[in-house]
Amino acid sequence: ANLCIVTGSLAHKGHKQRVEGVFNVIKEYKNIQIADVIENNDDNEKAYTVMKTVLKKNRNIDFVCITAGGVTGTLKAIKESERNIKVCSFDDTETTRKAMLNGDILATVYQQPFEQGYNAVKSVFETVVAKMAVPEYQYSQLYIKVDSCILFLHIIVHENGGRYGRKFTNISTASQKYKIFTFFEKIKAGHLYPHCTVKCVCA
Repeated sequence: ANLCIVTGSLAHKGHKQRVEGVFNVIKEYKNIQIADVIENNDDNEKAYTVMKTVLKKNRNIDFVCITAGGVTGTLKAIKESERNIKVCSFDDTETTRKAMLNGDILATVYQQPFEQGYNAVKSVFETVVAKMAVPEYQYSQLYIKVDSCILFLHIIVHENGGRYGRKFTNISTASQKYKIFTFFEKIKAGHLYPHCTVKCVCA
């Protein structure tokens, strides 16, 4: 495979470390070569332009790893090339989820942003308020998500002859579980749809 790594900016520490991480893993595989590393400043228009340019310059690229933003622009350029190029990405966003369902992205690295934020605030509270000792380093579990991981819950509410729907995707994540719990608590307390029946559809 001939891999092109797409990032936002190598001046950004987080982006640079992701790229370095990809390089370190690739060293273990003799059949994967780094064809190019391109920057798009997390801008879809620039992502489209630079991806289109590099694909014209290097006809051997058959795999793209998007380590930051500019996903929409990158995928647009790949699609227009009409080449069979496999793509993986970082982050679990609406864009990457749709792209996986469409078959444009094979998999994405899910970094649990809710858990990262929760643990950070919890650590500050424990240190400043509770005067507790906290670990110097804390790590969040990373997951590789593919299209089969994209579960959704469709809540259908019937009230006074009306029919309302609300969809929750990625229902296995902590943030979505909390949103679903809150939604049902509001119904239970009578703050939402006080005279209703609820039907749930999962897939």
